[in-house]
Amino acid sequence: MNEQFLNIKKLFKEKKFTELVFYIETEFINKSSQIKNILAVARLLSQKNFDTYSQAIQEFKDVYLQEKHTQLGLEGLINYINALK
Repeated sequence: MNEQFLNIKKLFKEKKFTELVFYIETEFINKSSQIKNILAVARLLSQKNFDTYSQAIQEFKDVYLQEKHTQLGLEGLINYINALK
């Protein structure tokens, strides 16, 4: 694993979701679907407001649309549906 993924894993384990969102937004220019999925989950766990919620929903949708025929796409769809509840 490279250093970026180790930092993401560390922040997620320590439940530092606000720091994780900041780290991903600043360190990743072109975010892969996997990173977008992690980012959206971290957003939902860090703050509970309309803007954050809307942004996370859009990121889950993007993950699904980019990865429709993969396991990651299914995870994005499941996260999207769960966030809508």
